[in-house]
Amino acid sequence: MPDGHQRPHQAHPRAFRWAASVELIPVAVVQALETVPALQRGRCDARESDGVRPVDWKDVEATLPHLPRPVAAMVQIMRFSNCRAEDAVIMRGCDLTMMGVVWEYKPASPKNQWREENSPIHKRVVHIGPRCQEVIRRFLQPDLQAYLFSPRESRVEYQARRAALRKTKRTPSELRRKRNLKPRRAPGARNSVNSFQQCVRKACRKIGIPVWTVLQLRHSRATQVRQQYGLEGAAASLGDTVEAAAVYAEKNRELAKRIAREIG
Repeated sequence: MPDGHQRPHQAHPRAFRWAASVELIPVAVVQALETVPALQRGRCDARESDGVRPVDWKDVEATLPHLPRPVAAMVQIMRFSNCRAEDAVIMRGCDLTMMGVVWEYKPASPKNQWREENSPIHKRVVHIGPRCQEVIRRFLQPDLQAYLFSPRESRVEYQARRAALRKTKRTPSELRRKRNLKPRRAPGARNSVNSFQQCVRKACRKIGIPVWTVLQLRHSRATQVRQQYGLEGAAASLGDTVEAAAVYAEKNRELAKRIAREIG
């Protein structure tokens, strides 16, 4: 395959393959699209992506005070663990094993669940060190099935903060106004990765710093771990055993626990 080309089956959107599978369009359309060559790097006018780069921890720390408390907690957990954004938003008490110096978190719907269900090798585990544990403890709830970082809690805290900062008294009409118990856009039980990112984006713009993404947190974590523990340490901490070969599974797991214990 020449450099700069994608494989033919990647040269057209998945939507067309799906549409053909449910007989919304003829299969011939998909077959025709497969003949369209991919764009070649440096040989067309399309802009190349710069890729995902690490974020400066100073920018992260400057953003934290301007984020809702649950969102700031998710940022901290991603900073100090091998947690993905999708892992953070679905974290529940029932998914945590809070034993020993290093806790274990097994996401209920991990990114690679399709390969993990029947494989003892590809089990994804997020190792939670002391710093992450300190953050999580403040959000633990009696209901172990409840999501820890709820946007509903963010809304309540936001309204309480607005009320505390209010300088004028509420008018009689405001006092008579009945609260809508069934609003059209009520906060959900948990954040999505998109709403997580939106909160970060708004906070960055509010304080006038470059907008960073939650994906960059993972890259920054990888950079930090690699500097201290080498490439194998970064692979063990961030990828756990999902991408690792069976022969290195236990070795990588122990290294990931060590990293979580020392800098998590």
